[in-house]
Amino acid sequence: MSNKVLPSASLESKQPIYKVEKDCLISKNADVTVAFRLELPEIFTLSREDYAQLQSAFVKAVRLLPDHCVVHKQDWYVEDGYAPGFEAERTLLSSAYERHFNERPFLNHFCYLFITKCSSERPDWGSTAGLLARRHIVPREMLDAKVLESFFDNVGQFVRTLEGVGPTNAPYIKSHRLTSDELAGTELAAGLLEKYLALDLSD
Repeated sequence: MSNKVLPSASLESKQPIYKVEKDCLISKNADVTVAFRLELPEIFTLSREDYAQLQSAFVKAVRLLPDHCVVHKQDWYVEDGYAPGFEAERTLLSSAYERHFNERPFLNHFCYLFITKCSSERPDWGSTAGLLARRHIVPREMLDAKVLESFFDNVGQFVRTLEGVGPTNAPYIKSHRLTSDELAGTELAAGLLEKYLALDLSD
């Protein structure tokens, strides 16, 4: 029985994300990811027809994206305590409502949407095709400004299609594109990457 010490690896070396730049996640394979935080309608507030509209809008939005794209919707359900807003002016009934639910546990829902543009050359990479074996470290396609510009245009159409369902003044889905600070974090607040690795969405 050997007492060989296996070489340790840092989390950074295994992390597929290379850097956060211009509100995008850049992977070590030069994939570009745009991230959104979505606000979805409360459960049991929509009719069957409304859900059918949302489903068809999502299918239509996916078809707007170019080839070699990955859509990843992530839902987090986190146990939380209800925090009322006593400082606001409220009626007697609403104040009683806030007191009744104060600090009661509930499942808080957070929804994120990630849209990734991958290189069309990526399927050709095998286990033998390391960095040194490739002619170009970064696929040429991902260096083409027109390809990325077209991808960002398609992402904009994707989001507008989702936000187009429901009343004009109150769409069923609202989106917020995450900035570099919201992705990578700052000295004062944790970013989504830190929260994801810690499995904790608090700051």
